[in-house]
Amino acid sequence: MLTSKIVIFFKEGLVDQRFNLLAWKALCAVENTGSITEAAAELRTDPSTVSRLIAHLEAALGQTLVRRTERPAMMTQIGREIAKKAEPVLNAHAAFLARIANDTGTMAGTIRLYVDPNIIDDSLMSILTDFQTLYPMVNFRITANSTMADCLVGAVDVVVVSQKPQNKALYCLTQGCCVFIPVASESYLKKHPKPMKPEDLIKHTGFIYDQSNAEQSLSLQCQALVSKVRYKNSVVTSDLLAIKKAVLNGQGVTTTLPLSYCAKEIATGQLQVILDGWHQPPMSVYCVCSSALWHTRRIRVFIQWWSNRLIAEYESTETLVQSILGNRLALYTET
Repeated sequence: MLTSKIVIFFKEGLVDQRFNLLAWKALCAVENTGSITEAAAELRTDPSTVSRLIAHLEAALGQTLVRRTERPAMMTQIGREIAKKAEPVLNAHAAFLARIANDTGTMAGTIRLYVDPNIIDDSLMSILTDFQTLYPMVNFRITANSTMADCLVGAVDVVVVSQKPQNKALYCLTQGCCVFIPVASESYLKKHPKPMKPEDLIKHTGFIYDQSNAEQSLSLQCQALVSKVRYKNSVVTSDLLAIKKAVLNGQGVTTTLPLSYCAKEIATGQLQVILDGWHQPPMSVYCVCSSALWHTRRIRVFIQWWSNRLIAEYESTETLVQSILGNRLALYTET
């Protein structure tokens, strides 16, 4: 009977405000902070929402809890007494939810994942198996060409992309920046003059990663300067490993190879930095899932773990080339 009554309340929009945790949180926040404005900031909402929640709670209880006509709003004596008794209950509820969230038994199931190839090199699989070492009941299914829109319709669980979501139904964590350093092989530069500025590329064959902003005409930057460039010939492909192989084989140059793909080769001298500081702008990286799915523990734990791991991966690649570039590395990493 209790369940059926709750369903009726929700269907008719007549939720009993005495059981609305948000209203009780709003009341306790006003008591703890001393004002509706500060309470709203603590709860990450706006003052009008806090005021409305408390008003509904007052109506349900038949008591005036906050005198909103005063500036700042003041708790009534009964309001303080009720808030003092409510706070331990709210804390107990939060602790209960935390115990559920930290139950290792919920760390099981499959995570459907898409990672933009620009973001990480072929170490992706070893990174995922490292996570499975920690949580052996979690499996992964790698999807192809998924988008943030696919998260909303449930076609994929997590996407790692370079676009920040604008839809409020999506949750994201920033995961650092993907850095690009233009390179050519030592063997190529023995046969061709080293390009030092964007206009020099008109004499070279360029390998370009096929993405929405990669065309035969590219924008490169150097500090505050921006330049459009063209190659003598170009090869556009969605295969970053093929670009890396072609450049290592001395078949041309590239400005669109992420540092994670070429840091080791730069450090060992197999690839040489070209264009004297000109480069493709760094690309911010975001790990995205639906806001609803964020409450699934395996998704939330994976995204948080992945975020820390990817930032560490980017830092390690930058450290590898630090000895080659020195202080000039900052030219490529500044956003």
